[in-house]
Amino acid sequence: MIAPTPERLAKGPVRRAATTSQDTLGRIAHPWHAQNLLDALLTRNDISGEQHAAGIQFADTFQRAGVQQLRATKLEWQPHGKAIADLPSAERAYRKLGEALCALGGLGAPTGSIAFSVLGLGDSLTEWSRQQHWTTTSSAAAKGVLIATLELLAQHFGLTKRA
Repeated sequence: MIAPTPERLAKGPVRRAATTSQDTLGRIAHPWHAQNLLDALLTRNDISGEQHAAGIQFADTFQRAGVQQLRATKLEWQPHGKAIADLPSAERAYRKLGEALCALGGLGAPTGSIAFSVLGLGDSLTEWSRQQHWTTTSSAAAKGVLIATLELLAQHFGLTKRA
């Protein structure tokens, strides 16, 4: 069994995943799972299961869309004349990401910005606060924006009903 490296352990808590999987050679693996911000918020009951799932879905869509390095891209672009099911996987994810960001008010809105930076790129709430040029990096305020964003995403993805 290979333990997490000291460098990995310095970045936050890790634990064994609840389920086993197969490695690339088909052997049974019992991987390590790093607790992320969404996991921590769920554990503390700061967010609901639906909000957690919405955050995971957004992050997954972000990764599949491949925009990690495209920070200045226009996500509202949509190809004309094609149904979303006919598009290649990355392009379909790109469109879904754009729709989600539009539902959050776009990248210029705090909700869209925090989704892109924190859920998509993996920035910390402190880093996001600095990007917003907040004079104080109030973790409570940034956390509040993130929780509101997760609720909007849960509604957008159909995981909860609109109020």
